[in-house]
Parts: sequence; structure tokens; C-alpha cells
Amino acid sequence: MVAEGVGPSVEAAAVVALRLKAATSWWDVVNESPAWQDRIFHVLAALYGIVAVVAL
Repeated sequence: MVAEGVGPSVEAAAVVALRLKAATSWWDVVNESPAWQDRIFHVLAALYGIVAVVAL
């Protein structure tokens, strides 16, 4: 189903753009979730602690 005046390459570009938009929507979920933010904070704190222990 190709609209009149719209070539297949335009449709392909639209599909790629839609997939790219959907691929970045995960960040909105993580950004608005306190649970994800807490988990990421704890992982980063643990990694920082490991680096500090190794540096000593």
C-alpha cells in the first residue's frame, strides 16, 4: 500500500524514524522511575567503592 506520490524510500525512512523513536523511549521509563534511579545509584556507588578499594 503505497500512497500516491510517496515512494518506497520515503516509507522506509518513516519506518526507520519510528523505530528510532521507539528505541529511545526506554530512557523516559528509566528517567521517571524512582526504583530504576535507586538501583543505578547503588550500582554506581558499589563500583565506586570497588575502585576506591583497588586504589588503596
